[in-house]
Amino acid sequence: MNTTFIHTADFHLGKDFLYAGMDMELAGNRKSALWTTLENVFAMAKNNNGVVFISGDLFDHRPKAYELYRFVELTERYADVDVYLIDGNHDQGMCHDLSEMLSDESHVYVFHKPGIHFIEDKNRNLRVYGTCYDPMMDLDR
Repeated sequence: MNTTFIHTADFHLGKDFLYAGMDMELAGNRKSALWTTLENVFAMAKNNNGVVFISGDLFDHRPKAYELYRFVELTERYADVDVYLIDGNHDQGMCHDLSEMLSDESHVYVFHKPGIHFIEDKNRNLRVYGTCYDPMMDLDR
């Protein structure tokens, strides 16, 4: 069976839309819609033997524990969907926090250490390389 790769980034879960001039109801609806969209991505992956890559800024800020628990609960509902995740500049540190919450048997793989690393899935014959966001990285080298 073929594997479908779904790549996404910049969900900015938890974003406060009130500053953008939205009224409270519209801002709340938009916040909720972001979570619904993420769930739709997982559903699409499940229905298409998919793997999901989230390349940063899943959250608009370093998430609070309840936000991480909500994300973990969502991924547990889609336990047959592998998820590969890196931090972005908005949610830096999130992958480290998340990795502390996940069991060794988790299907959510986070790149939370500096440097380029890979995660191998022998069942899919897949090797995924990634790195976490590092604000101290010298791009001129």
